[in-house]
Amino acid sequence: MLRQAAGLVEAEREQGRAAERHPAGPVVTALLRDNDAVLRPEHWRAAPDGLIHAATPGDGEGSLVAALMNARCAARRGDWHAYDQAMRPIEAVRARDVAWDGVAACERVQRSLDHAWPKPPDDLHLLRADAIRALLAFKAMDNVPGQVRARTQLARVLLAQDDVAGCYAQIERARSLLAGLGDPAILRLQAGLDWVHGEADLNGQAGKAEPASQVLARAEQAYQSTGEAWHLACVRVRLAQAGRMLHPPGPAVQHVLHAALTFDACGDAARYAYCVELLRAWC
Repeated sequence: MLRQAAGLVEAEREQGRAAERHPAGPVVTALLRDNDAVLRPEHWRAAPDGLIHAATPGDGEGSLVAALMNARCAARRGDWHAYDQAMRPIEAVRARDVAWDGVAACERVQRSLDHAWPKPPDDLHLLRADAIRALLAFKAMDNVPGQVRARTQLARVLLAQDDVAGCYAQIERARSLLAGLGDPAILRLQAGLDWVHGEADLNGQAGKAEPASQVLARAEQAYQSTGEAWHLACVRVRLAQAGRMLHPPGPAVQHVLHAALTFDACGDAARYAYCVELLRAWC
């Protein structure tokens, strides 16, 4: 078994070396590292080894993909200066490329809401405009998955602005779009939508702990399937808080403990500290 595991690790390393030798090496490497960061908590904050400095507006589509992946890495580290640097090539093409305009706008909203935590970002009105801009861009392209993602992020902004009714409206529209999709990416889109739906139930009207638990449990199952550890930990914290309103604290404590271990491995100090405070209060 150990020999087999060692062989798999070496095969993965060789795949990475082969990718770097390929003409599209920087792009493939950036994609692999972003995927690695999503699936492996210990690599969640990994820096992209300066790949962003090679990306310029004239480098073509591939370099824009690499820049996007590197921007995500910077956002996970909370390095917004590096994020802005990474996004420069994409910002340079937005005015003439509706697809990249939608991607850039949606990315800004999602990364700001994910990582400007625990306090909501100060520029929620700008993020709302970005989410609408992304939605319009994806509509112009007839990109249904993009529209679902944009509406999900818009729902998150509206919730942060205490517009719970507006949040639910965007969730329902996104769900109607999802119903017509058969793409494999639907699971990830569904998970994000269930997450914000659970958040809305917990932050909105009283007495919604039961429906919140149901949609958050569905999001938990989806993130377990996709292997996205950080997102799974975020959902488990909220699932625990919903469960505390309904059940004895045992399962809730277990959820938060698992989340705390993940956040610690990711290097997400703020969310780890939040979990520690919850455990102190509950235990």
